[in-house]
This record gives sequence, C-alpha cells and structure tokens, in this order.
Amino acid sequence: MDTKKFVWKKMYTVILVANLAYILFFYLIMKIFS
Repeated sequence: MDTKKFVWKKMYTVILVANLAYILFFYLIMKIFS
C-alpha cells in the first residue's frame, strides 16, 4: 500500500468532515439566532 496516498486520503477525509461539521454548526447558530 502506498503510504503517501493513504495519508492524502486521510487528510482529505478529515478536511471533508471538518467542512461538514462547520456547515452544520453555522446552520444551528442561524436557527438559534433567527
């Protein structure tokens, strides 16, 4: 298994999850303060 490719995939997954969490968090704040 290519280690570099694995690290890239892991990093990409972490970034994707962080983006989803940020969007969800922002949406919840908008719902609370509207």
